[in-house]
Order: sequence, then structure tokens, then C-alpha cells
Amino acid sequence: MKKTGLSPVFMPSGMQSMLSFFTGAIDLAYVGETPFVLGRAYGLPVRIVGIAQQVGRSHGVVLRQGHSREMLKIGTSAGSLGHFVGTAWADQQDPDRVLFVDLSPQEQMRAFEFGFLDGIASYEPYLSVAELSGAERVFDASSMPPMFNVICATDSIIDSSPEQVKAFVHAHNRAVRTISDELSEENLDFLAAVFDDRLSSAMCRDILEMNYSWAEEDFLSNPDAAEICFDSLKRAEAFLLRCGLIHNDPLVMADCFPPRKVSPSQAAKDLLRVAYSDTLMCAPFHVAREAGYFTDDGFNIVEDTGRIVERVAQLSEVVRAELKQCQELSASDPALAVMKYGIVAERSIANAYELSIGSAPRQVSKMIEDLTDRKLMPTRVSSAAHWLRTMRNEAAHSVGTLSQRDADVAYSNTVEVLQWYEQNENVFGLHCKKCGAAVESKWVVCPRCAFPRTRTCQSCNQPAEPEWKQCPHCGSAFPPSASS
Repeated sequence: MKKTGLSPVFMPSGMQSMLSFFTGAIDLAYVGETPFVLGRAYGLPVRIVGIAQQVGRSHGVVLRQGHSREMLKIGTSAGSLGHFVGTAWADQQDPDRVLFVDLSPQEQMRAFEFGFLDGIASYEPYLSVAELSGAERVFDASSMPPMFNVICATDSIIDSSPEQVKAFVHAHNRAVRTISDELSEENLDFLAAVFDDRLSSAMCRDILEMNYSWAEEDFLSNPDAAEICFDSLKRAEAFLLRCGLIHNDPLVMADCFPPRKVSPSQAAKDLLRVAYSDTLMCAPFHVAREAGYFTDDGFNIVEDTGRIVERVAQLSEVVRAELKQCQELSASDPALAVMKYGIVAERSIANAYELSIGSAPRQVSKMIEDLTDRKLMPTRVSSAAHWLRTMRNEAAHSVGTLSQRDADVAYSNTVEVLQWYEQNENVFGLHCKKCGAAVESKWVVCPRCAFPRTRTCQSCNQPAEPEWKQCPHCGSAFPPSASS
């Protein structure tokens, strides 16, 4: 059975996802209820097909300790659930002393860190990251009536591909069960690296366990379950009316959810474009993608190289630490950073060469060419590797000529090489070191050229590589290989 393509589309926030529905750029998205109601009020043909989670301590207000200004400047995304929660907090204070500043979550954090804001009304992971810098959480959604983050889809995709939408929600719900039961340390380490490397895996676990209430709902399969959202959608509508973001045109609940019976009226789409953001609302999406749940439910992940932060999160902890050190160096000494990036990448290239071909030559260009000729290194990786080799040489012989931009490109190219190596490390050894033919792990010789894959020292009975001339264990000389 042909799989449906699933194309992840990164958005800075749920509000940006709703705007992307206007341009037809996406089919599904993770959003809060207030952005959803805002979209419906503006005429977007979108409906809620599932619940991402019920919010609690995940949404709130943090303030800088010791703030003293008469007018508190609070960063928030206008119309977001964070804005909704922030308004509820302001109502308990003196609303005339609170000024909300409309910024994206990323801009809120930068403005707060530079001292331009007294606080933020936002969501995770931004609240926890702000607390790490000394902010104090003064209010959160756990003291408010229930509200939800939701999964919404266009009328078009529901009409044409209801089974694919159900499959997506099923994979999401499976990831929710994984999060609810217990995430592995590997899962937590990955999520912490994706959302903010200032978060530890333990902090990530606490946020997911304590700050959200996880739910599994599929409104295409169980339309009656949609009633759980009726009251919260009405509260979202009242908030948006109060803020003047929508006009007084009552929300029709039946239009917010899929019809009870959906019969495809056209051929199913071969691609589902799903918007996600770097909020912990989207943790199930990342878990489902990494654990293969989308693949199990009939999807083939179709994407370009992906967000670099997610690609780095997939690398080993040791390599991530090396990359972080290089990044910290790039601002003060871009040339030295480029040299170090080159060293990190070349080490992986040499390892790949030794696993698949044999002793690595001194010339990096020779390793790249041989790996490329044997179709072990894709063109995009060889291009990145050649660029790093060239720029590393330039950095070593030129003083003050490389810029921060050069270091940023070196970072991206190094990630390209490292990801290639770690994704293929287990298969590099499954090629003949003489002719490059694919072999199986249990074979003792290459069937194409008869080159031995294994060897045992006749003197000490220790394993040895076929191309070695002398045993490193006992010093005995090996006779020349008959196939060499």
C-alpha cells in the first residue's frame, strides 16, 4: 500500500500557523484554542480534529524579580493562549498598570533577557527558561477553567483524506501514551535539545508530567467527544471579543468540528503538510516522528534537511557538546571556530573511511573522493565536507579574514557531515574494503573480489583486520593476502 507523504512545516507559533492556513501552505496544525477561534472568525475553513493536551502550569506569567516600574511591560503574542492567561492575571492586579507588548515567543525572550520587558505571558518552554534566568512564575492556567491546545485541519483535507487525518491523530495519541507512561532518557534528551538546550532532560520530564494534562481524542472517529471543548471555545471567543481582535459574530460549534459522517468526495491527497512550533505543545509530534509512529500509521516523512536544532538533537551527546563549544567560540574568534568545526567533521569522515575502506590517507580530499566514488557519501555531504576542508585551510593561513557568517555556515556544514556519519555508522562496515561492494555481516570474504572480511592471527588466535601486515597483539607478521 502506498504511503502518504507527511511534510513537517516549522512555524514560530500557533498564531503563525493559523496565518499559514490563509495561504494554503499547510493542511494540519498544532494551535491553542484562541488562535483557532481567531482563524474561524476570519473565515478560515478549519476544524478541530483532536486535542493536543489540556493546559495548566504550561501557560502562565513570569516576572523579573525586583521589578519596580509603575507600568509593567509584559511580552505576549496577541490572541494566543498565553495572552489569554496573562489577561486573567492582569485582572487580578490593576489592569491599568499592565501593558501587553505583542511579540513572538522568541522575541519575548530576547527582550526579557535584555531588560526591556518586566515579564512574559507565554507557555513552555519559555516560562521555564525565563525562570532559569531568575524570573518568578506568579500565575498560571491551572487556576483557570480548562483550556486546550488542539490539532486542527482544513475542510479540504478532511473532505479528501479523512483516513489520513485519522491516522495522523492516531500516531499523535500513541505518542501521548508514550509521554504519559514514561519517556526514555533518550527521548527526554532529544526533546530537551530540540526545545532549548538550557533545559535538562529532568526538567523536560517535570514539565511534561506536571504542567500538562494529556488527553487522547479523535473527533473524526468519535464526534460526541468534541463537547469537551465547547465551554473553553466560548471562553476563548469572549476573550478575543474583549480584546477587540474579532467582531461580535457568534461562534457556531457545529462548524468547529468535523461532520459526523465524512465521505471522501475526491481522491485522497498524497501529501499532508503539518505545521508545528518549538513549544512543548508539539512534544507528541516529535516523539511520534522519532519513534516511527507516523511510519507505522502509513506515512512517509517528506522533508528537506529539517530545522538544524532538530538535526543537532539527533546527534550523540558528546558531539553536541563539541558543537556547542565551537558555537561559543564563533563570536569571539570565527576563524578558530571554523578550524575546530573542520576537525570535528574530518574525524567523522576518517572514521567512515576506516570502517568502509581501510586505513585513512592523510589527504582529506582523498577520503571525500573515495567515499563519494563508492556512493557511501551523498553529493550534499561531500559538498559540505569539501567546503569545510577549504575553509579550514583558509582559517589556518589567514588572520582576521573569516566572519561570524563563515562560522555559521561551518556549523551547518559540520552538522550535515555528522548527521550523515551517525545515521550510517552501522552500515559503513558492510562494504568490501577493496572493491566497495555491499556485503553481509556473516560473510567471511567478498563474493565479488574474494577479499577477506575477517582474519585471525595464527600465533595468538586474536582477531585482526584483513589489511594489517602485523598482529598488534603478539607482533607476528601476516603473510600477504592472496587477494591483495
